Amino acid sequence: MVRSLCAGPWLIAGDFNLIYRSEDKNNANLDRAMMGRFRHLLNDVELNEITLVGRKYTWSNERVVPTLVKLDRVFCSVDWDDLFPDSLLQSSASGVSDHCPLILGLHDIVKGKRRFHFESFWTNIDGFHETLQQAWSDPVDSACPLKVFAIKLGRLCKALQAWGQRKVGNIKQQLAIAKDIIHRLEIARDSRLLSDEEEWLRRKLKVHCLGLSSLERTIARLR
Repeated sequence: MVRSLCAGPWLIAGDFNLIYRSEDKNNANLDRAMMGRFRHLLNDVELNEITLVGRKYTWSNERVVPTLVKLDRVFCSVDWDDLFPDSLLQSSASGVSDHCPLILGLHDIVKGKRRFHFESFWTNIDGFHETLQQAWSDPVDSACPLKVFAIKLGRLCKALQAWGQRKVGNIKQQLAIAKDIIHRLEIARDSRLLSDEEEWLRRKLKVHCLGLSSLERTIARLR
């Protein structure tokens, strides 16, 4: 009924807070009546699930012996799948959440050379003025004022870009490394209990991610 009223390709994604297969939970505490209703709904609207690569579960209750469930999914109609046959669904580390993010890729993105971009919040970070002064004061061997200006400006752009990458890029790099380790531990947890050391590290990194994410938001507000 619903499907007939909405023609065209469908894509539905999110936290459904339901499962429709027993293998989507790591224990036998199942509501089979709700599972049946969910399956019936999916059949009624003619949706197929896009397979999640690399992960079995997407949510944890964060206990020492955790309950793991696949609550987050992406469903599509047959005509959507025909339009994007090479789509790939992957996951990332849960970070500060108890759900892991899902990443749906449709095609490869070709990136061009990055242009210099001045960030206004740089002026509030220690080391900005020193970097600017040092880059601008370096001598240029030319008697042409325009050439001197162009060379100094080019040096300044490169110096600020490198300085910004060290200062701010380091935050992004730390966050990426922490999330990668969390992701690997969560993949391992899908099939076995983590050791005490592994669970300690996972929780420690989640707290670390929370702090780094807060710092990123602060920087974003200053932009």
